[in-house]
Amino acid sequence: MAAALGATLIAAPPAHADPTFKIPTTGPSGELGLLFLGSDDSRGVDGAVQFTVYENGNWEVSGGAYNSNIAGRWYRWKCDLDFHADLEYPFEIGLQTGREWVPGRKHRSTSSSGYNATIDQLFEDYWNQATADCDIVIG
Repeated sequence: MAAALGATLIAAPPAHADPTFKIPTTGPSGELGLLFLGSDDSRGVDGAVQFTVYENGNWEVSGGAYNSNIAGRWYRWKCDLDFHADLEYPFEIGLQTGREWVPGRKHRSTSSSGYNATIDQLFEDYWNQATADCDIVIG
């Protein structure tokens, strides 16, 4: 039985996030920013996420989760910021929250923020081509 369960978990398909929506925004000090809104679900845990990046390189990922399972689950949000545009070498920046425990049939939220020099350097030139993909990661 345990071997069958392990095979089922290993073979489980990865989560596929719903599309994010990009909204121009203004930061606390008046800097230009982009707010990405999205949602995702995986293994009975679902939630919504807000991912914000600013021209000064600051970023924040804030998300919540509801666990519809009886057993608790660890989760985190992982957001990939893409600046593909017309760059000769397109790049992607992965940012994420810390892991958070969500008990069965309960809601929890988590957030992380920081600074990224690449965002600071390239935001102004490529902000209008930026896209993001946010996934809820279980485990």
